[in-house]
Amino acid sequence: MPQVSLERLLARKSEMGKIVSDLSDFSGSPFTIEDKDGKVLLGSNAAGPGLRYPIELEDQILGWVTGDTNASVLAAVLSYGARQEDEKKSLVNELVDRYRELSLLHHLSERMAASPQPESVSEIALEEVRRLIKADSGALLLLEEGMLRTVSDFGISYQSIRQGCLLEQILQTGKAELANDISIDDCFAVDDGYRVSILGAPLKTERRMLGIIFLVGKSNQAFTAGDLKLLNTIAMQVAPAIEISRLYQESIEKARFEHELKMARQVQESLLPLHLPEIPGWAVASRWRPAREVSGDFYDVIAENGQSVDLVIADVTDKGMPAALFMAFTRSILRISIYSGDAPANVITSVNQSICRDSYEGLFTTLVYAHLDQKTGQLTYVNAGHNPPLLFHARDGVLETLGRTGLTLGVDIDSTYIQNTVQMEVGDFLLFYTDGITEATNPDQEGFGIERLKQHVLRHRDCDVEAILDELEAALLEFTRQGQAMDDMTMMGLKREKSPGG
Repeated sequence: MPQVSLERLLARKSEMGKIVSDLSDFSGSPFTIEDKDGKVLLGSNAAGPGLRYPIELEDQILGWVTGDTNASVLAAVLSYGARQEDEKKSLVNELVDRYRELSLLHHLSERMAASPQPESVSEIALEEVRRLIKADSGALLLLEEGMLRTVSDFGISYQSIRQGCLLEQILQTGKAELANDISIDDCFAVDDGYRVSILGAPLKTERRMLGIIFLVGKSNQAFTAGDLKLLNTIAMQVAPAIEISRLYQESIEKARFEHELKMARQVQESLLPLHLPEIPGWAVASRWRPAREVSGDFYDVIAENGQSVDLVIADVTDKGMPAALFMAFTRSILRISIYSGDAPANVITSVNQSICRDSYEGLFTTLVYAHLDQKTGQLTYVNAGHNPPLLFHARDGVLETLGRTGLTLGVDIDSTYIQNTVQMEVGDFLLFYTDGITEATNPDQEGFGIERLKQHVLRHRDCDVEAILDELEAALLEFTRQGQAMDDMTMMGLKREKSPGG
């Protein structure tokens, strides 16, 4: 419902107050402005009877202007001013909600990183939800061997969910839902008959469904679309943390080191894109080859709005389980910051600050983050201490390196980052890679090196992106004579195939 005060709108020092004063001086006609309750805000009852015109905002009447026919103009101006003020307030509220959402996700990430047990993560998640969304009761349930188990709850404990109910539908479809003013019996086996509002979101990763988080409120306190979005956002953040912590705890309990590493690799693979997106006019491909069961390398491709694509490649300065866990944390913080829609330099500055606050045992991350306008081909990037990507320009055959624009992440909390922009035309190819590629060695301890990598790109420049990466993998195997890789090897290629409408 619009919330605009006519009295505040007409304040003497306000812009609208000045406009009304100027209109009054110009017309020379007496008028009276009253609020909806009849309180005189401007003018005087001495103006006498006259025509009465409403000041409206949507379906509300905020007040009246009384006077001659010129009063209709003034009423129209005030109605327009009220609409403008309402739009400003709506925009401010939207920005505040967005800031609160991002702050919440940062806060959640920090708390969950300090409490890696599944039960602790679940309790933290439900605690944050309860703080932000008013509800009488709620619970977080996890699937274990096909059965739901309550891990954390508050208020009434719901042990049995009815088949086919809203919450079961959420588990089946993987989509958050809400239902206001329904019978409690529709969802839970309680047979009490009173009416409630229910809000639920799935806990899932790209690989599987983990469970559900839901809230129950009184029927006269309906949940909103904003509540649904907030709960779903929290669920998306919590699910990977629960997945990692559950699998890690299971491996410790079984005391089987090889099994632990295998499960951890499955978790890592679930954090990498399961399928790279199809981008009209572009082709993208990737390769990920850990030196051990788990890796400190990762990459990401985010294409959700049909207009732009975000690409990331990163390398944690370690190997094994510590690097894998730190990789998961870095990925989480990075995704949150990318979704803010901020400029690449600001995104990476924010990520660096979060990593510096939570970095342990001297772990650091090198990273390249690039934001591509898929229609214009403009690519804006930040290189935080990472190996420079290679950009081949088909028009003139030049091979450009996208050098570093800032320090490695996690080194200095006060580091700032700059962004550079390059143009990709049809036929241009961009190769991202980690240092496991250039530092791969043969039995004679000779490194593959950057020059061999550049020659490979130039030699295969006319191939499609998949073929370029296939040939590079083959060249590395031949060079190392299929020896054990000493470091993780990750690469990602991007090629522009067509121009818009081509």
